[in-house]
Amino acid sequence: LWFHVQNAPGGHVVIRTDNRPDAVPQSTLIQAARLAAKQSRRRRDATVEVDYTLIKHLQRSKGAPPGFVVYRQFRTLLVRPNDNA
Repeated sequence: LWFHVQNAPGGHVVIRTDNRPDAVPQSTLIQAARLAAKQSRRRRDATVEVDYTLIKHLQRSKGAPPGFVVYRQFRTLLVRPNDNA
């Protein structure tokens, strides 16, 4: 699973699922989303939308700047980047 903050620059987070993405606990999804939010320009926002999808749904557009991808079939988590839980 690949995670990235919506509409903002920042790092991405990848979770290896051994081809079983449905077996990943919700707490792990939230932790990965929070980490992606902390690596983004929105890290100081109260809440941040983080999209996640299977890596096979990522596509780099020809001529796009480095690090820019388009993704589809995603879900969104709303997280608080600065929560310690």
